[in-house]
Amino acid sequence: MGLVDQENTYNFAIDKLIKWKYEVFVIDRQAEFNKEYIWIAKKSGKSFSATDSLKLLAIVTLYREYGEEFYADKLHKDVPNKFLIL
Repeated sequence: MGLVDQENTYNFAIDKLIKWKYEVFVIDRQAEFNKEYIWIAKKSGKSFSATDSLKLLAIVTLYREYGEEFYADKLHKDVPNKFLIL
């Protein structure tokens, strides 16, 4: 059995962010024909945003793993840009 990106996993993502001491909140933005939620996590002057809590957790986790150099060219040389999924 594995995990699937579904709403029943969203609370676990929020819980993990809070345990990591992030302030987590959601902004309700309503456009002309659709409603959009923006999830935000803040800590130590850093702010992260995504369209759902699982994506937010992923972004924060990438930052925690790679830090400020996430966009640096030297980091991109170590990470493959193609994967073979079997």
